[in-house]
Amino acid sequence: MTIIHKFQLTSTDFLPEGKVLLIAQQNDSTFPYLWLEYDPDIAVETAYRIFGTGQSPTGEHIGSAICGDYVWHVYKGGL
Repeated sequence: MTIIHKFQLTSTDFLPEGKVLLIAQQNDSTFPYLWLEYDPDIAVETAYRIFGTGQSPTGEHIGSAICGDYVWHVYKGGL
């Protein structure tokens, strides 16, 4: 059974491994939200990290989002 859950990203967050559906701003937030589809019965946590423009990212790029004056780039893994 899969579910869709919304998580707000802040810097490095350990979330379930799953299919990323959307990365976007919500309600004038400074940091992006990530909508993730995953199976809670077999979920394995992985690191999701956000980087600002000009920073040196690590991991696999999975998307970007504009949040007000900021553009955040979301990467999975890379610790």
